[in-house]
Amino acid sequence: SSGINAESQYTHKIIHLESKVPAFIRKLAPSGYLTVHEQSWNAHPYSLTSFRNDFMKDNFNMRITTINKPGRANTDPNENVHNLSLPKLAKRVIDKIDIVNDKVDSRDYNQKFDPSVYDHGRLSRDWEVSADPVMTSYKLFEIEFKWTGLQNVIESTLIKSVRRVLLNFFRQLYCTHHLWKDLDLGEIRKKESQVKDALNQLRTCERARGTVVS
Repeated sequence: SSGINAESQYTHKIIHLESKVPAFIRKLAPSGYLTVHEQSWNAHPYSLTSFRNDFMKDNFNMRITTINKPGRANTDPNENVHNLSLPKLAKRVIDKIDIVNDKVDSRDYNQKFDPSVYDHGRLSRDWEVSADPVMTSYKLFEIEFKWTGLQNVIESTLIKSVRRVLLNFFRQLYCTHHLWKDLDLGEIRKKESQVKDALNQLRTCERARGTVVS
């Protein structure tokens, strides 16, 4: 991806999915199948995140390529911000995420992360035309899952789950921006380290949390 280079911030996460997937997948999955490695390269305004699984190897490939641009979203079907080839562009489906008006799963709703009631800058239903300044995050989600009989089900489930995660993430990001918008890079890195330690402790000592796929 253009913009990703040797100076990009690299992170590697190991994601344990045993408690996050439907029961039928847990029953079918061999040992090691439900552990996913997430690798990310971040060089704002660009980022690239890839996911792999040691059991599936080349039969599983998922990538999220992000370009952040100032201004309102361009949903013109001819817009090609990711410079896709014509065959890929023909297959692309545009799905706009609206952090105010999109329906939030009842399991996920938290008033603290509702932009329409956020005390430090609540957004109205027409925020896309009234808010200023605005930045749009263009995310290209590509997935390939090769497993006869499960391919369509898994790909569809992953697509829906990623949308749900992104909607919740950007709602939370907006509703906490008063906590991080004035931090310098050193302070951000310190907080990242603290979050990493806290998550490791939660994973080993408490019941799993987060988004459960259904």
